[in-house]
Amino acid sequence: MQLMEEFGIPSAEGIPRVLVFDKRMNLINNSNTTEWRTARERSSQEIFDFFQNMTTN
Repeated sequence: MQLMEEFGIPSAEGIPRVLVFDKRMNLINNSNTTEWRTARERSSQEIFDFFQNMTTN
């Protein structure tokens, strides 16, 4: 949880968080870290697309 606090992301019990950093260690998805609360409902393609979009935006 210390990492979350460092980036100003509030902790929420039971909600998985995915943090994506660029090569300079800048957090690039700070606006959608709660998006993974529905992770078990996602298809493999949706998960792939999420990370693919992180590399192209």
